[in-house]
Amino acid sequence: MDAYELGYSGVVAKGRAILSAAFYVNKTTDDIFFTELTGDRYTPANPPPGWPLPPFTIALVPGGSLPAHFTYLNFGKQTQKGIELGVNGTLNRNVGLFANYSYQATPTANFALSELNLPAKNRFNIGANFVTGRFLGDLNVTYSDSAFWQDVLDDRYHGTTEDYTLVNGGFGVKWANNRLTTSVKMLNLLNQTIQQHVFGDIIKRQVAAELRVNF
Repeated sequence: MDAYELGYSGVVAKGRAILSAAFYVNKTTDDIFFTELTGDRYTPANPPPGWPLPPFTIALVPGGSLPAHFTYLNFGKQTQKGIELGVNGTLNRNVGLFANYSYQATPTANFALSELNLPAKNRFNIGANFVTGRFLGDLNVTYSDSAFWQDVLDDRYHGTTEDYTLVNGGFGVKWANNRLTTSVKMLNLLNQTIQQHVFGDIIKRQVAAELRVNF
């Protein structure tokens, strides 16, 4: 496998803000993939050796057959490109702000793109945090486009996740001369149905309490 990366990144500080920008081009040749050998599948008439169930049960799975053989193969060439932009700064001595955005173009390849995971094209994060006296907190919003995920099995086990917006936040209080900090952290405040990977868990609202002790 041959691979090389071309990229540039830069940071500019201005007043209370730090601006950042980066772009990249990744080119890969003969990457190694675990893939199905097509044209040879297990069917009710040709069950796998030692199949523990009646052969007709194979016809009940989607497509009525099962992959028979997998192997590792070198695929051709692929190119991935993207940019990242960000800003990180302070509104005043108590409030910090940040935002970032990334764009990743659909990869180009001289083989079927179904062999690749296709990440979200557009993603951004924006948020704020504050500390004032005994109190502290944060709030952030994350957005992601849809993404395509494929597993080692055939296309019945591939899928596309929906785009989502995730809102998280937290609030805390310091006690005992800052020796103790109690806080509540909340994930997915809007209680949206979010799945970040086609085989991942469904994320709903989550609330956690935390106690920190400083010695």
